[in-house]
Amino acid sequence: LVAAAPIALDRASTPTVAVIGIDRGGTSDAWAQLAARVGLRGGAKKEPGCLYRHRLGLDKVRQCYRQNYGCQNGDCDASIDATPYLWNFLGRNATNATVPPYAFIYNRRDPAATLARIAPRAAVVMVLRDPVKRIVSLHNRWTTKGAKAHSGDSMVRTTPRLAPDLGAHVKTELAYMASPASKRLLTVLLSTDADDDARVAAYAALHAGLGKWVAWSASARCDVVAGLAAREKYQARGDCPVFISFLASSLYAVQVRHWVSRVDPANVAVVQSEAYFADRAALLELFP
Repeated sequence: LVAAAPIALDRASTPTVAVIGIDRGGTSDAWAQLAARVGLRGGAKKEPGCLYRHRLGLDKVRQCYRQNYGCQNGDCDASIDATPYLWNFLGRNATNATVPPYAFIYNRRDPAATLARIAPRAAVVMVLRDPVKRIVSLHNRWTTKGAKAHSGDSMVRTTPRLAPDLGAHVKTELAYMASPASKRLLTVLLSTDADDDARVAAYAALHAGLGKWVAWSASARCDVVAGLAAREKYQARGDCPVFISFLASSLYAVQVRHWVSRVDPANVAVVQSEAYFADRAALLELFP
């Protein structure tokens, strides 16, 4: 657990705390613990996704929080948002109901910058799990229970669209990472000299390029990700293929660096999931 010092909560800030991370990283448990032990308003949804609405205007972001916390008169003090904003730090195309959140359709929305504008004193808790364990857990969940996708203002559970063998995904992505174009992008991503805008552009390009690198045609990509029989079923519904950037989404250093460049570093705590589950009190003690 890394924090420069205990963080003084500004309970008048909305949200007061943003627990950010990546799916299957431990944000749900941290959200529940902080809400109960530190006295924070959990709201109707653990993941309201309000910071993705910046393109609609900051008033829409604030309205989203008021609706989630049931405080239409503006009294939204002591609230907590646990949307996994970390890997989607560029946002997603929420207006396209057919696109699941993990498809990485970027539109340059920036949850970190939005939080800095509407709640500059909010505390940010980044919950990071061992990337290998998290990838295995995420693949298991999505292949057995499906993934959540937007349908209007609600979330719906979609049919699993991944190959049953996680190794096939990882090997494919490793080969993609070794391509000349990906190596150039990774050089920018991992450089300490590149500015944040350049890293953001490289991160988006790395995600967006995976499916096209595997195969240009939708049918060929479906063959790789799901097999021929599944491809025919998916194509009939018009929702194939889906490629998940398992490895690129686990480049924590890039994601953390971006957030710290946007919000006040003094209000940021980086938490290793494994250490947190071994001693939850360590996180709670950061907020006296």
